[in-house]
Amino acid sequence: FDVTINETGANQLIIFSSSIANLGVGDEIAVFDLNGLQNSGDCSSEIGEILVGAGKWQGEQLEISGIGSIDNCSVGGSQMAGYVEENAIIVRVWDHSESKEYETTFTFSEGNNIFTTPGPTVITSLNLLGCTDNTACNYDPAAMENDDSCEYPIDLDWCDCVGNVLDECGICGGPGATDGLCPD
Repeated sequence: FDVTINETGANQLIIFSSSIANLGVGDEIAVFDLNGLQNSGDCSSEIGEILVGAGKWQGEQLEISGIGSIDNCSVGGSQMAGYVEENAIIVRVWDHSESKEYETTFTFSEGNNIFTTPGPTVITSLNLLGCTDNTACNYDPAAMENDDSCEYPIDLDWCDCVGNVLDECGICGGPGATDGLCPD
């Protein structure tokens, strides 16, 4: 995640606690505002998704300073891109080992889930949304929700998982399923 907007001086500290257990060293964390101010230098008020902060997880507490927008148009000035106060904080994770981006939900112990000033938001856990088990028989890398169907069922044989059945000889899709003869 590469933050491309300029610092404005308006910031919100978002702390990712070392208690977050489901991230690997090198995973990237990004903070977005889905309705942030995108333009800078004029008063066109372009609103949309904007990356306002990012950092790399190293297995310990991570602080990201989200960049807030500035709007001086009412006094003859201009606007600067960033989050808009009272909008929802959105966190996404780039899983380095899988080369995949995940939407998340999170819990926090201080602050809240919206951009406000002053005070930090302390995030204590992240839930990655989507099918995160690439060994699951119904793994869908585009899934946006994990409803527990993404887990490889313990009681399901891999042969059944790929749409075949074990024949009477115990072979996945083998000839004994049709001719009743088992190989030696």
